[in-house]
Amino acid sequence: MEKFGLRLVRSEKGRMSKEQRLQYEKDLALAETQTDWKIIKAPSDTKGKRERTHQETGCEFLSKWIERIRPPEILDIGSYRQFCLGVASYYSITALDVRELESDLKNEKIVVADAKVLPFPDESFDMVSALDSIPYFGLGRYGDEIDMGADKKAIQEMIRVLKPGGHLIFTAPIKSGLPILYFNAARAYNLETIRELCQGLNLVEEKFYSRDKKSFVQNPPPSNSFSSLGYYLGCWQK
Repeated sequence: MEKFGLRLVRSEKGRMSKEQRLQYEKDLALAETQTDWKIIKAPSDTKGKRERTHQETGCEFLSKWIERIRPPEILDIGSYRQFCLGVASYYSITALDVRELESDLKNEKIVVADAKVLPFPDESFDMVSALDSIPYFGLGRYGDEIDMGADKKAIQEMIRVLKPGGHLIFTAPIKSGLPILYFNAARAYNLETIRELCQGLNLVEEKFYSRDKKSFVQNPPPSNSFSSLGYYLGCWQK
């Protein structure tokens, strides 16, 4: 099990193996010689290679394009909060979310609104980003109204507020075969439905990431479960 970011060391029977216990006791004895703090046993183990998550691939993809384009103004629609905070250190960003949100950063403007009806004039932004947010629109999980066409409406709004030549960058679950709605967790698109969403835009780059293989693949991977869905990363230009 995990708690506070630490992976507690347990065998399938709920106990540490003999080797793990011996190493833990050895490390504990050494730690006791180096501090006068009170020590409470809380064995954890995060050794080995750090696995790349699909969320990290999305952040890297968007970071790469921000660095290339260096947009004067970014509109972000519901992306990972930690990523937006990092971007706001260097770029002017308007962060839109359907939920109440606060920020003390001078480079960040917070707007609480529905992505289906963006409160901005036409052709306002050089870049619009949406990391793992489009698949959730209209499913009610974030307090928004139920609307099965919300993803399409939101994309059209993003295109509307993009300047000519501007870029839309987004990520979403993807699979081969038929698209699936995991209500109310998320939508899992196929390539055809991604293309339908992006009508009117020109494809600049797209990639597919396999969560099972933990690497990029040539085509959307098949999936038999929500946890093994592939991951779409796309950059489109108006």
